Parts: sequence; structure tokens; C-alpha cells
Amino acid sequence: MFKQSPKYPQANLLSSVDQHLDDRRKKALHDPNGWQNSFYREVFARIDESVFKPLYDVHMGAPNAPVNQLVAMMILKDGMGFSDAQLFEACRFNLLYRQALGCVNLSDPIPTESTYYKFRSDVEAYQREHQVDLFKKVFARITGDQVVRFTLSGKQIRMDSKLIGSNLAFYSRFELVHATIRHFYARLSEQAKARMPEALAGHLAQIAEEEADSLVYHTSSEQIQDKFAHLGRCMSQLFKCYTSEDSDHYELPRAGV
Repeated sequence: MFKQSPKYPQANLLSSVDQHLDDRRKKALHDPNGWQNSFYREVFARIDESVFKPLYDVHMGAPNAPVNQLVAMMILKDGMGFSDAQLFEACRFNLLYRQALGCVNLSDPIPTESTYYKFRSDVEAYQREHQVDLFKKVFARITGDQVVRFTLSGKQIRMDSKLIGSNLAFYSRFELVHATIRHFYARLSEQAKARMPEALAGHLAQIAEEEADSLVYHTSSEQIQDKFAHLGRCMSQLFKCYTSEDSDHYELPRAGV
């Protein structure tokens, strides 16, 4: 069920971040020119959550996690070149990143990994089904406001939503290819595996031990690109070594298999 996030975060008397900082650190945290406050003011606070309303049931289900935090976290991930693990560590324990996400209390939670991944998957699936880039709509609102307030030329505005959208599809493709190779390798007979070049056998044995979602969580976008290229090279060699007669099928495993 879709639920709009509160417009202004409320500080808690006991867990407010400011209660635990000396004046010097408090001043740095709230510096209006600090990147964390610029991000909160110019990006986070201008995220139109209603753009993502089609992803949620109108009446059923538990209320969604704050959409503005989910979107802002994805922007921070790509902007900082973080892996998912680095992103969640920063957003949970780094006061600057928490400030950027509107977390004014030490007790303020951020969305869990499972919620983050489901949201990312839902956005990518919606774009694939409806040919609608929801991030593009959000960025159009953010950059449109900046054009007016800062009297910028429209020719100088870059729609970074293209980066976000392409990365969402990229992660899905990586997981799909990774799962296909693992499944194919697992279905090969020992006799068929014995015909495999030694170097390729070593690569596939390592891939067989890896879970795609774990790789994505601990690896940066740039590193995933290198791993994706590696998967492509492995697939090319597999096509040269085997035919459909060597495996009962090339299909993806069904859920739960």
C-alpha cells in the first residue's frame, strides 16, 4: 500500500543526533554548504514520491518504506560508485549520509536490503512492461525546479536518470546471465565436464560457488561490469565446447529450483 512519507523529519528529544554532538561537529553537520545538506535540499526534499505510486496496491498490503529514501539511496550509490554493502554501511552509520537522507535521529531506520532490492526490481519491471522511466519523471521535476531557481540554461542540464535506469536493467541482466551459467554447469555430466578446458573449468567452479545477489551486494557497479564481461567470455567458450546434447536443457531454473 502506498504511503507518502512525512514532509519534514521530526527530531526525538532522546535520540536526536544533535544531542550527542559538540558545537563544532554540530556546526559542520548543519553547514548549509555541506554536500549532505545540499543533497537533502536539492535532491531528497524534491523527490516526488507519487511518481512511484503505480508500483503499490492502493488498498492492500503493509505501508511502503519511505520512497524518497529508496530513490535517494540509489542516487547516492551511483553518484559515489558504492557497492550495495558500502551504501548500507554509510547510510546506517555515517552521520553525513544519514543527514542527506533526512535521518535526524540516531534511531531513525533506513530501508532494509530486501526492501531496497524489491523496489529496484519493481521499478525495472515496470519500465520494461510499460516503457515508462519513473526515474526520468523524478529527475525532470528536480532539474526543472533547479532551472527556474538558478536560472540555468536547459542545454546544460544532464538527465542522470538515464544512468539510474540503465543500471537497474544492467543488474537484472547480470543476475540472469549468472544464473543461466550456474544452472547449465550444474546440469552437465561429469563426463561432459571432463572435456572442458582446465582454465574454463576453474572459472565455472568459482561461479558455481557464487550467488548473484551476494555478488551484487558486495561489488561496485564498475566491478560488476568487469564480472559481466568475464561471464560473456565464459559463455563464448561454452558454446564452442558443448551442444544441446550435453545438457538436458538451457532453460533458467524455476523459482525454488
